[in-house]
Amino acid sequence: MAALDFPNSPTVGDAFVAGNGVRYTWNGITWFAADPGATGDFMAVATTSTAITGTNAPFIFPTVVAGNASGAYSVSTGRYTPPAGRYFLSACIGLSNAGTVGCQIRKNGVAPGIANSTTTSPSWAQVQADCIADANGSDYFDVWTYSTTGVASTDKHWFLAYPISGIKGPPGDPGQLGFRLLQRTAVSSAVADVSIQNISSDINDIEFRFDLLPVAADDTLRLQFYNAAGTLLTANYVFSQGLWQHGAALNAAVGQYTSNSSGITTSILLHFFSAGNGVYNGSGGGIRGDGSVYNIRDAGRIKSANTRSAHFNNALTAQNSAVGSGTYNSNGAISGVRLFFGGGNIASGAFSVWGSP
Repeated sequence: MAALDFPNSPTVGDAFVAGNGVRYTWNGITWFAADPGATGDFMAVATTSTAITGTNAPFIFPTVVAGNASGAYSVSTGRYTPPAGRYFLSACIGLSNAGTVGCQIRKNGVAPGIANSTTTSPSWAQVQADCIADANGSDYFDVWTYSTTGVASTDKHWFLAYPISGIKGPPGDPGQLGFRLLQRTAVSSAVADVSIQNISSDINDIEFRFDLLPVAADDTLRLQFYNAAGTLLTANYVFSQGLWQHGAALNAAVGQYTSNSSGITTSILLHFFSAGNGVYNGSGGGIRGDGSVYNIRDAGRIKSANTRSAHFNNALTAQNSAVGSGTYNSNGAISGVRLFFGGGNIASGAFSVWGSP
């Protein structure tokens, strides 16, 4: 996986959703991963008089009074860039001797906005705009306002939002604080491997799912780990796999395949293998399955993967089902996983990784 491509010349409060699915915020020194429990809810206010002209322009609410643990709202730009989901948004502007006053909530700066409200008052006016909007993770919302008399405003302003689907904040909907998608890779042309590196530091347990077709016939699908420093580990693995076939007799003995019997210590094999029992590479071929690696951050313990897989053998005469496990046989934390075929490239398919704090 390529290094994260952060934007150049950020300002404090800018948000960036990386390809690994993690949301980062610029604090003036570095990009930091947002609180995984944060859901984008916030309320910001303006407590001092601010000049508002007759020209519609963004209004900044400089003081956050609640929420914003994810850093979705920027006090420097006035932009709200929440995680993907559906949100209720509300904004209010209060002015004295304002004439005609307008308040808009805009999405990605597009006029006339997704919520618009105007009012006219000779003395004091308060105008409010509310809406429900969908966000894709990079969409932003801000508040635009104007006053035909161009007078200084009073200090009665707010901008707030909260999710109305998915996580609603602690403790959240059941299950929402569990596993989340970190990365999904779809393969449409030949690649050497599918992998995820630099897994977000809040993740302690991972699960991965795969549906991959090899370029080479009778191939083997394999797993490797990246250590805490991001270095690929290519030795010191042990594994064991058990095989069942669809045509086996009732109560027939299970096939066994291990690192000792194969002499392979460079990776963990994700299925049984013998000549002719590898993964078929034609139509209807490929291998599907899943795996898990838990407690990835504990540097004082070894790391093991539990795996399941299913595929047709190379002659298309047997459907092979395998259950097994493998271990990197040395203590240390890991920061990523890599899947690849031992005999050649990946032709097509998909690979996804899920993580939990």
